[in-house]
Amino acid sequence: MEETKKKIQNYWNSMGKYFDKRPGDRTEEQRNAWKQFFLEKLGKKPLKILDVGTGTGFLSISLAEIGHEVMGIDISEGMLSQARKKAEKRGLNFDLRIEDAESLSLEDETFDIVVSNAVLWSLPNPEKAVREWKRVLKPGGTACAFASDMAGQRGIYRQIKRALGDFMVWAIDEKNYWGGLDKSVQKKLPLHWSNQSYSRISSIVKLYERCGFDDISITEMKEVSRIRAEERKKRPLRYRIGRKSSYTSYCCLSGFKPGK
Repeated sequence: MEETKKKIQNYWNSMGKYFDKRPGDRTEEQRNAWKQFFLEKLGKKPLKILDVGTGTGFLSISLAEIGHEVMGIDISEGMLSQARKKAEKRGLNFDLRIEDAESLSLEDETFDIVVSNAVLWSLPNPEKAVREWKRVLKPGGTACAFASDMAGQRGIYRQIKRALGDFMVWAIDEKNYWGGLDKSVQKKLPLHWSNQSYSRISSIVKLYERCGFDDISITEMKEVSRIRAEERKKRPLRYRIGRKSSYTSYCCLSGFKPGK
């Protein structure tokens, strides 16, 4: 494994035990809103779904609970170990495995749907990953990337407030939820917010276009965004300093693989 990816893997391994403990993130109300979105987007027919960058299993578990056959993959064993514990606790048994999102070991034309939640920003070559999604999708299958744009992250005042908030979390809770990837790694991630002078969402649309997806669309996830915003308002002050309104509404970016 190349050095950059090894650093990314180590970062997510270190985050595994903290990832689901951030106040206002991945709550049961949010999960229910995601399930409702999937029911409306995908229908009730059981589908074979690949969750790329499943992390601690939020999407995989939500999809499995509404009846889909799910495989969740991630580069981090630290994250996957948490996903396995959560799945077992909820009485679920589905495939969770280590994979490199940019070089999948999976067979061609295997899945009806590929989903990926806030993953492309963390990849050195996101276009290579999207081409892999297309390869493993069945003809007529759908790729769904979930993302939001960052707002107000570049100003020095915001940066100072953000650093202060992160320090308070570290000092009081002895946790580093948002320490971030090494800056030398960030520079190699085209969709990382620090490298974006334009919309991340529009960048993903362009990726889909270059990779040959058809009928590309953007769906605003209004209920997910509303609940997410309301629950984050309830966070302790140290979690909100410098991060208030950091994100725009959550969106689903869909594209269809030609064929069928």
